[in-house]
Amino acid sequence: MQRAIVVLSILLIGQLLLAGAMSLIGPSLAAVRPDAPLLDLGGRSVDRVTIEGAETERLVLARHGDTWVLPDAGEFPADGAKVERLLERLAGLKRGAPIATSSGARERFKVSDEAFERRLEVAHGEEILATLYLGTSPGVREVHISPGGDDAVYVAALGVHEASDKATDWEDKAVLQIPSADIEKVLLPGLVLQRVTSPSEIAEPQDEGTSDGARGSWAAEELADSEVLNQKKVETLVGKLAGLRIGSVLGTKPEPANGLDDPVLVVRLERRGGEPVEYRLGQRDSDGDYVLKSSARAEYFRLPSYTGDAIIEAAAREQLVAKESDPQARDEASSEQVESNPEIAPDPVGG
Repeated sequence: MQRAIVVLSILLIGQLLLAGAMSLIGPSLAAVRPDAPLLDLGGRSVDRVTIEGAETERLVLARHGDTWVLPDAGEFPADGAKVERLLERLAGLKRGAPIATSSGARERFKVSDEAFERRLEVAHGEEILATLYLGTSPGVREVHISPGGDDAVYVAALGVHEASDKATDWEDKAVLQIPSADIEKVLLPGLVLQRVTSPSEIAEPQDEGTSDGARGSWAAEELADSEVLNQKKVETLVGKLAGLRIGSVLGTKPEPANGLDDPVLVVRLERRGGEPVEYRLGQRDSDGDYVLKSSARAEYFRLPSYTGDAIIEAAAREQLVAKESDPQARDEASSEQVESNPEIAPDPVGG
């Protein structure tokens, strides 16, 4: 009996000594407030974000002045709003209570140097400000997360997809967009559309819901006496060309399979206060999507088939021009002209 008491006493002393040692060398979790930021940058700004994926994908986003670019993609413009949104999301994360504090747990939840879904480095210049590991997902829009140099594992309200390691997810899809009010002339095969009433000449303010806040009226010299220009359809075409969104960047080298040797559509835009721009649209052999080449940029762009189809349909002459004998087309043409320029009044006699 006495021997058992001695053995138990030795074990108790050993446990106390072990606990004391752990309190000295282990992480002091009690000293970290649950509402403390998970990502503490000390007030320093971020001008570079590096995202690494589990399959060795590596993406760099860099700030140049007021814009973000993709350095590994020839400095192609990145979606700055999306980058800033990610940084705001990361800055708003709180530590909360850790769900685990061991290196083994980090391996299990895939937030370690050897196993992770995403590794994020935020930096200012050459200085790495912080590293975050994103791992497995315990629920919808949740992820296991761990700061670099910390054995603690937390659960954060963040989706791994918000830190994509694919360049195409960060490309500025609106890189080709221009204000529709700046488009003065649209040159199509067999038809030249000329703006005859500029937005600045419109007497009355337009509704807030209209794009660019104003619209003008259009004319075409190639019309026969029996033809009228459908102003609404012209505005639809101009809106599609002005608001182009690319699908992805295909690089800067021409490919025969892009279909641009025999384009399905060529459009030239003349802009107020800017150089003319020409769009050449070809259809790819591989998937039916379209390839767009803009004279304003060196890259070739993929357009989804539905985007290319919509532009081709809107640019068709039969869409833009109708017979004057068509009552609906005549009414749309005249009503749009009156709406664009209130000085034009309808004939009170009707004809």
